[in-house]
Amino acid sequence: MAGTPEILSGIRDHAVMKDLDHLEEAWVEAIGAGALEPTLIDGLVEIAQSLLISCDDSHRVATLLELLTGVISEETPARTTLGLYWLLLRQFPDNRDYHRTFCEAFEQVYPLASPERAFYEAAGLAERPDTKEALSRLLSLMRYREGSFVYHESGWGVGKILGVDPFLKQVKVDLEEKPGHRVAIDAVDSILDYLDPDSYRVLAFERKEELERLRDEDPIVLVSKVLETFGNPLPLKELKSHLIPIVLDTKGWTRWWTKTKAKLRDSGFFRIEDRAPYRVEKLESAVNYADELTRDYFNSDWRNARKIAIQAVRGARGDLKETWEKIRVHLQELVEGGDLVRQVDAASIIARTENDEDRSVLHKALSSVSVEEIVEALQALPGPEAQKRAASALRDARPEDWQEITRRLVTGQSDGLRDAGLGLLEKHAPDVLPDVIEEVLLAPHKAPEAACYFLSDYVSKRERKALALVGEKSPRELLTMLLDLVDHLRHRTVRASKTVVKEFTTKIHNIFSAGDAGLFLGGIDGMDAKALRDLHQRIASQEMYSTDLKGVLLGILAEREPALLADETEEFPWEEDCIYTTAEGLERRQDEFREIMEVKLPKNFKDIGRAADFGDLSENAEYTAALETRDQLTRQATLMKEELERAKVIDKNEVSGDRVGLGSRLKVVNVETGEEKTYSVLGPWDGGPEEGVVNYNSPLARSLFGKKQGDLAYVDLPAGTVDFEIKEVGSSFD
Repeated sequence: MAGTPEILSGIRDHAVMKDLDHLEEAWVEAIGAGALEPTLIDGLVEIAQSLLISCDDSHRVATLLELLTGVISEETPARTTLGLYWLLLRQFPDNRDYHRTFCEAFEQVYPLASPERAFYEAAGLAERPDTKEALSRLLSLMRYREGSFVYHESGWGVGKILGVDPFLKQVKVDLEEKPGHRVAIDAVDSILDYLDPDSYRVLAFERKEELERLRDEDPIVLVSKVLETFGNPLPLKELKSHLIPIVLDTKGWTRWWTKTKAKLRDSGFFRIEDRAPYRVEKLESAVNYADELTRDYFNSDWRNARKIAIQAVRGARGDLKETWEKIRVHLQELVEGGDLVRQVDAASIIARTENDEDRSVLHKALSSVSVEEIVEALQALPGPEAQKRAASALRDARPEDWQEITRRLVTGQSDGLRDAGLGLLEKHAPDVLPDVIEEVLLAPHKAPEAACYFLSDYVSKRERKALALVGEKSPRELLTMLLDLVDHLRHRTVRASKTVVKEFTTKIHNIFSAGDAGLFLGGIDGMDAKALRDLHQRIASQEMYSTDLKGVLLGILAEREPALLADETEEFPWEEDCIYTTAEGLERRQDEFREIMEVKLPKNFKDIGRAADFGDLSENAEYTAALETRDQLTRQATLMKEELERAKVIDKNEVSGDRVGLGSRLKVVNVETGEEKTYSVLGPWDGGPEEGVVNYNSPLARSLFGKKQGDLAYVDLPAGTVDFEIKEVGSSFD
């Protein structure tokens, strides 16, 4: 008969081929001689274990394992017996004989003073409450040996097991944030997660040089380890956060990821989304990236499909050539009929190839409709890039009326189209440009977006021919135009969305504050006291200005005409009926309200009912106290509800960076004592003086409002008047 190595080699060959018929024959022949060498039994158990993982017919494999019980004798080493019955008990957890033999072998192999015996006792396998569950627990616990790596998810990080104390029934582990920590064996697998020695967390903990090698030599494996550890799929932002700064620095990320993304896609085993959140996913089987992109295009709505089409046209000369051809056919179908905006958008994407044939598709889409229809369609195109590309084709597509269309684009709502229209007129019809600009400047309320655009470019000193016409106006004329525009926008935005109002408010804020409020300062230069007083009143009553901008402008006027301070009568640029707060402060107040409504009041109602059960309510002090608590909580909840309805979150984008206002953080120095303090001007729910927060309605905040760096403020406090010098002004949100 052949020797043990030859026998095992033949059986392994059948196992690899999943040829169970010939494997059974060889198996039966191998054990037919009676007692076997331990190495042969161990080898057969190993082969059976691999088959149980990879073979569909586990019952057939388990039957072969049972045949081995006949060749086990008293001379068979306990460790060999344990290996066999470990597998048998997993397949037949209810077999009492297998359970008894397994326990006897385990206790023989591992003495009482061994860590394995401590794990065995913690799993409760000897008591056999649930053999399958206990065996699974034992397998889990056996991994927590000396030298194993673990992770504490609640915050103590990665660690290494220093040893297992079978007498104290404890595992000692050095964690990143908790060295020398001890955990009871019975709880170790619920507190600490076992880590594979080659996992990303372990490599980052102990072998960073291996991660750096993977970064340079095998980035696919590196990305795979991150996904296996932290989740698959994973948003690109999270993937990046796990690699920086452990493996990469911020500066090197973009270059490394560009190369790695190409390798991941080329492998076929990764899907990387091309739009937020840009998830990275490892696939079980390989796919073709170009085919995936095509599939996604035809299964997406137009908003996402157009993004894929743009990506495909960019790669039309490379790996995405076939994908682009398929998408182009569909885009051409969209151009031929249907919604006009979709037609122009699809034609604009096709025209990105910049060849004559594809440009003609866009020309055709633009030439077949009226002026009104094309202006409306261009305004509705998604994104400035699509708008500019379509507008740039107007002159060739509509030689007879392109100027009329362009004039409408310049005075329309879209800054992207306005920019493209101005470029066309400057290059091809410069004599028309002055009339268009003058039309906007004379009646800004008819084209408020255009007026804001010209004024923004003017105050930012952008170099453009069109701005020369704006510059011919005097500062007073420009300020008057801007003030009139703000008044008009106030009425226009009454029925507009919050987004539209916010956009206008931001534009106005930027125009006024550009160049240290240069436009405003130039416009008021030379104004007499009456004109300044009228302007002060006009700004103070205008709701379109942001809170901080209003404070800055009124502060400038007060500096120019100090008598205005006496007329303010404590008027400040915020809505008195509102309670201003940060988003965090509002959330805290809402949590307090919810606690009263959902916790305290329900508990109080139970207390009332419990006290009422005591009888004789007239002499029941507990019942009376519960009613008083109810009334107190009800009043408190009513007040808080009214306050929350008046709450208004401070917009961090409106916080001035150079003058004190809502949301400011400022550093002041007591002129007399030299004491320096830092304050944040926030709402009543955002903290108190002990936290460096002053209520915007407090005397201190009101005295500092509108001040800038270097200004002096005279503050009336309970202890007396204090002179402060403003040293720094910034935003509390930075």
